[in-house]
Amino acid sequence: MTSPILTFYILIATFLIYLIQDGRALMLCCFAPFSKKIYHIQIFNDIFPSWDANQTWLVFTIAGAYGAFPVFFGEIMSKYYTFFLMMLMLFIIRGASIEFYIKSSRFKNIWLYTLSFSSFLLLICQVGLCTIILDSKTSVFFALFPFILWFHFTQACCFLFPIKHINRLSYVLGLLLSSQFLFMVLHVPIWETLLTSSIFVIRLTLLVSFLAVSIIRPPSKLFGKILLFYVFFSNAIFILHSSSLINKITSFHQMIPNSTYSSFFIINLFSIVLLPIIATGLSIMKKIFLKNLDEIV
Repeated sequence: MTSPILTFYILIATFLIYLIQDGRALMLCCFAPFSKKIYHIQIFNDIFPSWDANQTWLVFTIAGAYGAFPVFFGEIMSKYYTFFLMMLMLFIIRGASIEFYIKSSRFKNIWLYTLSFSSFLLLICQVGLCTIILDSKTSVFFALFPFILWFHFTQACCFLFPIKHINRLSYVLGLLLSSQFLFMVLHVPIWETLLTSSIFVIRLTLLVSFLAVSIIRPPSKLFGKILLFYVFFSNAIFILHSSSLINKITSFHQMIPNSTYSSFFIINLFSIVLLPIIATGLSIMKKIFLKNLDEIV
């Protein structure tokens, strides 16, 4: 595997981690104004310690793309400048809503609804961002939309609220249906290579195990998380395999002088060192801040 391709996969991995982590927080923000008081506290205990830290993964992805693939980065940014400006403004509004909600005493409800609305728009922007990266048509946006939103909805519900067993099962089945719809629109060739076939067989094994266990007793949260994340990452692998994104990245790389190979080495080295540090740091910071947040909400 060449250095540009390795860098590409590292950046895709960090972008997917951002989608998972911040997507869950965004979905919880959407729930916040409409939830009961007991869930309200749970939601904000989950959001407050890490809502801004989740975006570290997106910053890492953008900085890496700028350093490794400047031609590709420049084309995307110049072509969709208005979209990225709008997304940045929504990040600012969302951040301001959280801060004002924490410190306000009279207008908490207003900031709560502002937070919910801006979070929902950011969820739509996440789908748009995936569509832009794939350089795809509107049909792909409408195929990605139900899968990404249903994934965030599933992980938000299953790992925060005490929902019924049958509901958890129906959420997973809904995730499968939205995945199948996505594969049909993108014409994903699952059985084309040994790699994609193996990934799909493992996916089927996990799903069958989950469904079998669900009939007998509720599966553990750890099993549920492994299943959800594997479905999400396997979908990403299938989509990347079926798209021309890797070839496009490689063709853009050919426009860059050979001297920039050192930048790929530096980015890959820092990625391998920094990614575990970031992940560990975020988990430690969440534990530090998760001490006494009840009075805020």
